[in-house]
Amino acid sequence: MTKFADVVTLNTSRIADPLAAGIERFVGLEHIDPDDLHISSWGDVADGTTFTNHFKPGQVLFGKRRAYQRKVAVADFEGVCSGDIYVFESKDPDKLLPELLPFICQSEGFYEYAVRTSAGSLSPRTNWKHLAEYEFPLPPIDEQRRITKLLQAVEEAINSHKRLEASSDNLNKSFLYRWLSVIDDKFEFDEVPHESSFYRIGDLTPCIVPGRTKPKAFTGTLPWVTIADINSTILDSSQVEHKVSRDELNKVGGKIVPKDTVLLTCVGDLGVTSLTLGDVSFNQQIQAFKSTEKIIPEYLVFALRAQKRQMLSRAAQTTIPYLNKANCDALVIPYPSKDVQVQIGNFLLRLEKTSKSVKKRIEALSLLKKQLFSEIFKNL
Repeated sequence: MTKFADVVTLNTSRIADPLAAGIERFVGLEHIDPDDLHISSWGDVADGTTFTNHFKPGQVLFGKRRAYQRKVAVADFEGVCSGDIYVFESKDPDKLLPELLPFICQSEGFYEYAVRTSAGSLSPRTNWKHLAEYEFPLPPIDEQRRITKLLQAVEEAINSHKRLEASSDNLNKSFLYRWLSVIDDKFEFDEVPHESSFYRIGDLTPCIVPGRTKPKAFTGTLPWVTIADINSTILDSSQVEHKVSRDELNKVGGKIVPKDTVLLTCVGDLGVTSLTLGDVSFNQQIQAFKSTEKIIPEYLVFALRAQKRQMLSRAAQTTIPYLNKANCDALVIPYPSKDVQVQIGNFLLRLEKTSKSVKKRIEALSLLKKQLFSEIFKNL
């Protein structure tokens, strides 16, 4: 067994004036994502910082505050960091491969030890005195290289998929707000990608009277949708928590809408939309729009989603933003030809499908990484 301090050095270098020293970036705990060794965000020293802990490329940053958040990263630039971050490096590369160190810090055994030795109730912190005593089996350097190569391959696969996911999401948002967003009944930008007129939603598909308050009993099979259920473009009825009978729904005057109805959140987080694949009912925090011959639902679900800023400008000025039926009917969206509506709707649906597929792949790779960690560090 090897003690952590026998092969790892705690870097205590400080830079009193990072800006004068030519340091451009600083890192706080908020810049390190859990279970992600890559630092993808940081602060600018020029904007001001009180951080003085110095780190260099290749060193490992470990969040000592709330260690259960699992914040470990490898620096690929020089900077300063928060006092709540320890800076580690291998004491001797011939004994501990520097590239293996971050994975040791990500291992369950190290996390458990760090959490167990943390002190404080509201903001527990572990300390170097305790971490220095952490013991773990250290394999020969050749075995370290083999393990590191394997773990790095999985890590790179996860990061490449995350980059693909980010690109897909950015393309989706860019398309929505570059081409579909309307401000003051005009496109936000002068250039438009196709000939398009503007119509009020109420002239295309008047808003259905919003849903009703909660039925007294949930004993049926008809999905009763709340704003919490509107979390994807295609509404997954199987994931809707509450089911109601038609009799119970009739007692409170609830509405039932068919397939291809677009549901829109009209309270709080405005502009979240979903498209139904079958009959559903919904509460009073949701507005609904049926498909018509004038507008296809696959286009409408995205055209409405792009109008968040327009919705906020039209919403009732209360503590929580609220859109009533009149507000919704007054919303203006670009109204291209049917062919263009189909192209836009299908393109954005394919983009979301790709993004979901990438997310599932990331989840699978992350699970594989955990399994590898369990096997490797269990057998060391």
